[in-house]
Amino acid sequence: MFTILEIIEILITIVAVSYILKPYVGGRGYKQAAIISTFSIVFHELAHKFVALSFGFRAVYHANIWGLGIGFLFRIMGLPLFFIPAYVSISGSDPLGFALTALAGPLTNLSIYVISFVLLRYFSHMDFVYENAQLIYSLMRINMLLAIFNMIPIPGTDGYNAISALRYL
Repeated sequence: MFTILEIIEILITIVAVSYILKPYVGGRGYKQAAIISTFSIVFHELAHKFVALSFGFRAVYHANIWGLGIGFLFRIMGLPLFFIPAYVSISGSDPLGFALTALAGPLTNLSIYVISFVLLRYFSHMDFVYENAQLIYSLMRINMLLAIFNMIPIPGTDGYNAISALRYL
């Protein structure tokens, strides 16, 4: 299901995105940024991979070295973050499968947003939630932004890919 190269690229993504996001997530620093990177970026891309595989497509995870480089540059320059840290290359022939694969990433981000929101709203009295409220809030905020951005139907986004695939039904 995963090649050694994919596992290495997942680890590269986590390390690089954690460094890039560290100033924006506050709290405990690099560890918190690594948790957010994994749940926000890696889970988003793995959702694409697993849905694509369920349709019988070929799906390979890739760290986007150019995108990560832009993220590093923007962080150093203090610019707003806008970069594409990873992607899954997919090959197959079912338009509905492609559309659902494209939607899987943003729906994963939306799910993480909802879970984070519910934890903060209804379970803040629990020790784990109370002690990790800043982490959960950052996770909620970043996943909502990712879900919204990825659904904008401009070339290169999941929203555009879903609409493009549906045209062939």
